[in-house]
Amino acid sequence: MGVGRKNVVLGFLWLLLFVLIGSTMEVLRMMGYELPELLVVAHGHTGIFAVSNVLIGLVIARTGLSEGRQQAASWLAIAAAVLTLLGGLLALVVQNEKLAAVSMLGGLCMIAAAGIILVGLLWAPAEVE
Repeated sequence: MGVGRKNVVLGFLWLLLFVLIGSTMEVLRMMGYELPELLVVAHGHTGIFAVSNVLIGLVIARTGLSEGRQQAASWLAIAAAVLTLLGGLLALVVQNEKLAAVSMLGGLCMIAAAGIILVGLLWAPAEVE
């Protein structure tokens, strides 16, 4: 699997982690705790980025991209997942919503990674069956 292996592994680990966190959040809500909206939104985006990392990891080798561009897209997707989580946590811990901009940087990283992958798939030579 090569370049995309780290994305697949991170994606599945992220999914596992955030299923556990989501379950904990649900129990807290049932117990009457009010969760910050930012935490709920960050949780949802993290799940999307986990699945995106799995998909990127599975298709990256089928692109017409050079090894360097594959690595760039791979690391951008990983950075997206990490920055989204980090931005949400920083904003909650420091109680400053301006720090959520770190999460926005994560979103930009995912847009860049997806764009690189899309270009690679569009320019990939047709597979011979």
